[in-house]
Amino acid sequence: MADWKKWPEGYGERVQKGVNEEMKNRRKSHGNTNEEIAMFRDKGLIMLLKYHDKM
Repeated sequence: MADWKKWPEGYGERVQKGVNEEMKNRRKSHGNTNEEIAMFRDKGLIMLLKYHDKM
């Protein structure tokens, strides 16, 4: 397993373009921004908790 102590030079710049592209290609109902994705996650968690009578 990788044990990175330091990111390779330019790593953030290289991968961010791909991350942005993938976020744009998500279904609108699942969210296209960090905030929308968090809301989708939270709604799913609430539904799961209600299903198991934990809420």
